[in-house]
Amino acid sequence: MFSEIYYYSYYPAKAKWPFLIIRALRAIEDHLFNSLNLSASAIVLNTGYRVGYIAIYMAKKGLRVFGIDVVNYYLTKANRNIKVENLKQQVSA
Repeated sequence: MFSEIYYYSYYPAKAKWPFLIIRALRAIEDHLFNSLNLSASAIVLNTGYRVGYIAIYMAKKGLRVFGIDVVNYYLTKANRNIKVENLKQQVSA
């Protein structure tokens, strides 16, 4: 159904090339988590769940996450990633 994955990243104003994408992805996740300012064990809904990376990150920060996506392929991959990270109690799809 969807053949491409797009990554949106957060870079500090004075960042210089070449960017390391993983560092930028962690920065956007940190920015999102800090912006939400949620209490520990808050429950969040992750729409457009994809393979669960943001949900996993948020769960490691103490949030409980429920993820949804319309693409079964992504849900299958997300469930595998959640299992690998041993976060089945904190993340569900």
